[in-house]
Amino acid sequence: MRIIGNLGNTARKVQAVASGALASGDTVIVNANGTVSVVAATGSEITSDAVWTTNNAKAPSVAFDAANGLVVIAYNDADNNEYGVAIVATISGTTLTFGSATVFNSGHSVNPSISFDVAASKFVIAYRDIPNSQYGNAIVATVNASNRSITFGSEASYSTAAATTKTQVIYDPDAEKHFFVYERSQKIYARVGTVSGTSISWGTEVVATGGVYSDKWTDGTALITGTSKFFTAFMGNGTGVMVCISTVSGTSLSWGSVQTINSNANAGYAVPVYDSTLSKMVTFFRTHTNGTGIGHAVISTISGTTVSSGSAITWESSEINRIHTATFDPVNNKIVVIYQLLANSSSTHYYRIISISGSGLVISDRAEIATGSEYIGFGSAYDSNNVQIINAFNDATTNGTTRIIKSAGTTLTSENYIGIASNGYASGQAATINSKGFIDDNQSSLTAGQSYFVQSNGDLGLTAGTPSVFAGTAVSATKLIVKG
Repeated sequence: MRIIGNLGNTARKVQAVASGALASGDTVIVNANGTVSVVAATGSEITSDAVWTTNNAKAPSVAFDAANGLVVIAYNDADNNEYGVAIVATISGTTLTFGSATVFNSGHSVNPSISFDVAASKFVIAYRDIPNSQYGNAIVATVNASNRSITFGSEASYSTAAATTKTQVIYDPDAEKHFFVYERSQKIYARVGTVSGTSISWGTEVVATGGVYSDKWTDGTALITGTSKFFTAFMGNGTGVMVCISTVSGTSLSWGSVQTINSNANAGYAVPVYDSTLSKMVTFFRTHTNGTGIGHAVISTISGTTVSSGSAITWESSEINRIHTATFDPVNNKIVVIYQLLANSSSTHYYRIISISGSGLVISDRAEIATGSEYIGFGSAYDSNNVQIINAFNDATTNGTTRIIKSAGTTLTSENYIGIASNGYASGQAATINSKGFIDDNQSSLTAGQSYFVQSNGDLGLTAGTPSVFAGTAVSATKLIVKG
């Protein structure tokens, strides 16, 4: 590598051999061998396991606090009398540092679900409390980020009926409320929760319109971002995948009419996820016929409480046992869906990276995330600070474990950006790179006076990407002071 120009504050250029083709105006990194390459997005990335408990952690649920850079995992401790337990971790890049596990309910606490209240800076945990008449209960948690400790308020019941089964709690940042949706006696109910201090209070319980539904409903609700509306998917009694839109207003909510988005009578495990960039909902589900469970998805648009859906799209043709989670990455416009295959009596869990393209889906090859028991539990949360998805599960030896998935990686690091290609160069050719202090004039559509950052795919943007790399300051629509 050769520096062209004088020392000091004089504008500089760097000359090095191109590894891969460069186009004029491309953002450029230096490689470990001294060659240079264009900044580029790569495929998905996954970390190695990080164990947070050696106990049998069943049905973990995950929530993320962006302001404090931490995550809380709530789970059922099968080695400790099925107690409800929570643990805090702070996050640095892909490294999680855990505090001590703390019991929030000294009794059999089934299928906990956790959400984070941004306005109150509190976590809310919902669970089925077996010792307490199998009520649906919730508790408010306060985290001390400095020592990763967690304390709890008093539990409060959102459902005082013994038949209450798995609840999902989701926070709506616009309404500053928590939406509780749950199944009881094969009907779908919901109510609004409001946090005040370490307590939570409830609005009126409302049943979804339309009567009795199947008990195959699992993890079936997603927030329609920016609308204070929720999309709940569940199974009809042999009538396929049903959905209903609920609207939160203050402490009240109302349900729209129940609509069918797929009429396959053997559908199950509906898991919806909202693409907030394209304003579309994708509902993943399994159709089980003659011992074969095929993975399907339906893309829907929502207007008010009316849902319009396309035809079913196959995203997995092998036998599926269940679909665990689906999480949207709004930076890369990708959905990470995690599911279980059950073939030849094995129990392997996979993920796929999926994105919407028109009326169809772009689907990656499947990749393994875990091997464990048939009933392994998964919880997932999006880490907006590091643009990644944190997944918690109990592994093959029943350890509580996390693995992080990045839906799109990048060749960019916090240190390897060196400037902008001055011209187009073929791979192997000596390339001249406009480096620190040089005014690059190969850009377009810039705004003078604005600071620009290198994005993970090599583009220039007004907000910092991950990692955060300052590209330079625009002095005109076509000129950028490189790393100025």
